[in-house]
Amino acid sequence: MTTQKIGIVAFDQAEVLDVMGPFEVFSVAGRLSSSVKFEVSLLSDQLNKRVNLRHNLIVETNYSIFESPKFDLIVVAGGVTQDAERNTELLNWLKLSHESGIVIASICTGAFILAEAGILTSGEVTTHWEDQDDLARRFPNLKVLPDERWVRNGDSFTSGGISAGIDLSLHLVEVFASRDLATNTAKQMEYRWVL
Repeated sequence: MTTQKIGIVAFDQAEVLDVMGPFEVFSVAGRLSSSVKFEVSLLSDQLNKRVNLRHNLIVETNYSIFESPKFDLIVVAGGVTQDAERNTELLNWLKLSHESGIVIASICTGAFILAEAGILTSGEVTTHWEDQDDLARRFPNLKVLPDERWVRNGDSFTSGGISAGIDLSLHLVEVFASRDLATNTAKQMEYRWVL
């Protein structure tokens, strides 16, 4: 059995489903698979591992970015990202992770964090429909696609808002395991997967 280590980056005011949607997808996939084990961890962008997500949902993460183990995939949540976009430790950690060959994905407005980190510098991306114009204005070398649930950009991925992160996470199960496992995961979750 192979093991795929998944890290989901959370921060204060991250969108709840941007964090918990991917967590659920990879956790269910790992439970269903007899050939791939998904180890899923939540990471804080601060030394403090307690994160206050949107709507005042407080969660304790498994790690902070300062102590994290190696990952095969890092998923960056969206939400209210202004503080995360200015967190130089987070941006540097993401950039170094990407340069070391780790696949990086963002959910919703997490695309702004990846762009600030220098991971998304050109090519096609997407984000929440409300934020697409702002992403295109702030990062004019990016081609922001308006009607896509998720987009691949080299070895990085971006998704539209909130529930679109589940579609991207299922696709990443396909990338790291198989289409059958992704389909069975969606079925187990009673989720209508938009391919």
